[in-house]
Amino acid sequence: SGTVFSEIVVWDISQEVKVDEESLDRLVQRWLANITADTNSIKASRIRRTSLHRLKGHLGSIFSVHFSPCGQYIATTSDDRTVRLFQLQPMDESKSGTNWNLVWTGWGHTARVFDVSFVFPSYDHGDEPSHPTLVSAGEDGTARIWSPPQTKEVTYPLRGHDCESVWTVDVREGIIVTGGNDGCVKLWDLNSRMRRDI
Repeated sequence: SGTVFSEIVVWDISQEVKVDEESLDRLVQRWLANITADTNSIKASRIRRTSLHRLKGHLGSIFSVHFSPCGQYIATTSDDRTVRLFQLQPMDESKSGTNWNLVWTGWGHTARVFDVSFVFPSYDHGDEPSHPTLVSAGEDGTARIWSPPQTKEVTYPLRGHDCESVWTVDVREGIIVTGGNDGCVKLWDLNSRMRRDI
């Protein structure tokens, strides 16, 4: 989860169930069972959780937090105008366990960044480390394509909404989908954009 205190909190849900598809289904069913017939009220049932990690790096409120499908990365956006990528890495030899480390920061939006989406499979850039490709959406009315570890966008910003803000972005099967406060949804071909040079 993201906070207004510039932190991303990774929570421990293992106290409840083991994380597998069947047990997650049971957990969701139990949560849904707590919803009464009156859709405006939910039975009060609090379960205290502990945080596993507190990720730092942003300088403003966190707007979105997304886990990569492989579970090795967390991408975040903030009102500090950045997109950040954290990677799950083993601790040093003196300690056991893993830690989330900030491995990349993308600067390019000129206003707050509201959303980010992972692109899989990622695009390969020769001998550079294989980090996931990302697409972000922001208050500057653009969506931007990133390919860490490069710090700049890999192509021109996606412009086309008749509005101030692009609020949401998703990527599926090579298509970028953006939604803005103009009430429109725009579709962009990712492959043709990745072939263009700035």
